[in-house]
Amino acid sequence: PVVNGGAGVTDGSFTSVKIDAGAGNDSIDLSGVNLASSLVTGGKGIDHIIASGGADTFVFNLGDMAKSSATDSIQGFNASMDKLKLVGTTIDNWAVRIDDSDTILTYNVTGEHKGEKIVVAGVHLTGSDWFTA
Repeated sequence: PVVNGGAGVTDGSFTSVKIDAGAGNDSIDLSGVNLASSLVTGGKGIDHIIASGGADTFVFNLGDMAKSSATDSIQGFNASMDKLKLVGTTIDNWAVRIDDSDTILTYNVTGEHKGEKIVVAGVHLTGSDWFTA
C-alpha cells in the first residue's frame, strides 16, 4: 500500500525503529522522519548516517570503523538525547578531538583496532552523556 500519498511515513513520533545495515558502505538518512527513537547499527564498511529528530542510538563494534579520515560519520547528532553505543569499550578508550565544527573519536587502545575513528559532524561532544557501552 501507498502511505501518505507515496511520500512515505513522515510522522513516526510514536515509532521506534531498529536498523542493521550489515556489511558494506551504507547511507542511512533518518532526517525526514520524526521518530520516537532509533537503534542504528551501520556494520562493517564506511557508513554515513543522518540522525532522526528523536532519541537515536548509534551502535559501533570494533572493526566496523576505518582508521583513515574516510570513516563512519554521523550528522544531526543531538548531544542532549542521542547516544553512541561503542560496544565492548569504555569512554576512556576513546580520544575525543574537536576539528572545526566536528568531533572526531579515535579508539586509543593498543591492538588491532587502535586508530579506528568515528566523525560526529557539526557538534562538539563534551562530558560523557553521549556515551553508552
